[in-house]
Amino acid sequence: MRIIQWLRKKWKRLAVLLLAIFQPVSVILVERGGNELFSGEGTDPFIIPAGYAFSIWSLIVLGTIAYGIYQLLPRTYSKNIYDDIALPAIAVFSGFALWIWSASNEWLAATVLIFIAMGVVLRTISLKLKQEPLSKLEKGIVRFSFSCYYGWTTVAIFANTASALHYYGLPNDGVLGIAWQALILVGATLTSSALLREMPRNITYFATIMWAFIAIVIGTVLVGTEAILLTMLAVAATAYLIVTWRGRRKYSSQTKFAY
Repeated sequence: MRIIQWLRKKWKRLAVLLLAIFQPVSVILVERGGNELFSGEGTDPFIIPAGYAFSIWSLIVLGTIAYGIYQLLPRTYSKNIYDDIALPAIAVFSGFALWIWSASNEWLAATVLIFIAMGVVLRTISLKLKQEPLSKLEKGIVRFSFSCYYGWTTVAIFANTASALHYYGLPNDGVLGIAWQALILVGATLTSSALLREMPRNITYFATIMWAFIAIVIGTVLVGTEAILLTMLAVAATAYLIVTWRGRRKYSSQTKFAY
């Protein structure tokens, strides 16, 4: 009876943990099913982050699993915030598995829509956590995990858009290829800048976006001279985000909660 009562009250939190664990499991299932993930490597658009940058997924997934365990501990039951963000977290973790499945089937348009939805939900979670007084431990587990997830997703929306556009026929090189990729990069920069304005003291979110943009710079450098204009634009975009974020952080001393 106690277990049933507990499940009635905490089923959402249990689902958070199970779906957090299912994220890496979904990758294993897809690969064992014979579908090769990211098989188009080498023919990606020039503005896709360099390959090493995607290792951040390990940190993100491990962080969400740690969060899933933490929010199930009895010491957190008095924290309503974890009940408030349970369903959004479930949506995000389910979105990860759906993205993996869509990517394995080369439904690239679907991956863009999935990441947009994940980004919207992660923004909601992050803004709620921004207003919540958390302990140092909670900042290290909860805020860090979701801020990292949110930052990478912010840029991933545009990376997946670029992959989809190239997959459906737009060229990488030539005037057209450079032009449309430049527009995507500008869009990623302006969106990141606008979202950073909402959380000027969130160092993790900023650092994750920087991780992605620096990887874009390196990726374009590795392409060679044919992507030199995109390299210059990526460097300028990275510098712009650093300068503007530092300025906002400097003048955000009235922000109640520091990250």
